[in-house]
Amino acid sequence: MASSPSENDPLLTEDKKAEEEESPSPTSDDDFMLTFEDHFSLEAPSDNVRLRNNSVRVFSSGTQQFQIITTKNDLKAKVTSDGSSGLSMLRGWYTLIAILMMGFLLIFCLQVLLFLFVSLVMEGGLSSNQNLNVFHLMGAILSIPYFVYGLASTLTMASEFVSDTWNGHQFFRSILRWSPVFIDWVSFLAFMGIPFIVMITKMFQSSTFWEETALTWFGCVAVYFCLFSFCVFVFEIWGALELLSHHPKYALLDLNIGSVREFAKRAILLRMKHSYSGCRTRTFFVEGAQALPTANESYEDTENVDTEFVATTITLYTRLTQWLPDKYFF
Repeated sequence: MASSPSENDPLLTEDKKAEEEESPSPTSDDDFMLTFEDHFSLEAPSDNVRLRNNSVRVFSSGTQQFQIITTKNDLKAKVTSDGSSGLSMLRGWYTLIAILMMGFLLIFCLQVLLFLFVSLVMEGGLSSNQNLNVFHLMGAILSIPYFVYGLASTLTMASEFVSDTWNGHQFFRSILRWSPVFIDWVSFLAFMGIPFIVMITKMFQSSTFWEETALTWFGCVAVYFCLFSFCVFVFEIWGALELLSHHPKYALLDLNIGSVREFAKRAILLRMKHSYSGCRTRTFFVEGAQALPTANESYEDTENVDTEFVATTITLYTRLTQWLPDKYFF
């Protein structure tokens, strides 16, 4: 029987020989096991399918999938489509319903603005049955920017809702991190399931079943749109407060009701500095975390930042101020 070189080597001690016998072979398949970790910039968490001879890691985006097939010896990446004619038809039906709801919302916004301008005529004393009311006229004039901005923001939110509906409700998948199957079932109940159940139930009981079905349909989609808008509003406000609370040049603020005044003062100060000072914009990915960074620490200096996609831009006004003496800015 042939012996290994380590057994014939007199310089090796017994402990070294035991370590070599216990250590696995460097060509073992276990040494090539790969571990995938989802990046926080993904639209939805990935799925892993284990088979007998390989495993498939699936990254979904819209109606496409990016798949990484792992075997013992190699990796194979490919892009496939997880959509079908039936899925496209279903999402198209959802989108048409969302567009119909957006049309009703558009008519409502136009009517509000119409009544607002009618009140200007009436309060201005231009009608035969109304005298001039200065205070009411000034109130109507000052309310025009708020109504225009608020209704325009509502219509913008509605257009985003239509786009998100066509893309398979990516917004809810990204913030809730729920199963796409569960979100699709909830969407089906809101857009088609509950209205059809009401229609089938009322068809044999009421002669106005179509009106009740239409009202139920509009109500379900309106509630779904309100949930979408509420989530967007909450996450926008919470993200702004979180960024404002740990500004690198100011003390750390607690996110509670008692710090409202400090948040308002800091927001006004930073807004004035942003408006009247030069600005350098730096964009990068930041992973959300439960714990905030320590005082006077920026997100850019934490471990949650990914500087792989950093982009820095400097405005023309900033480049102009760089040539001016510093005494003009202190």
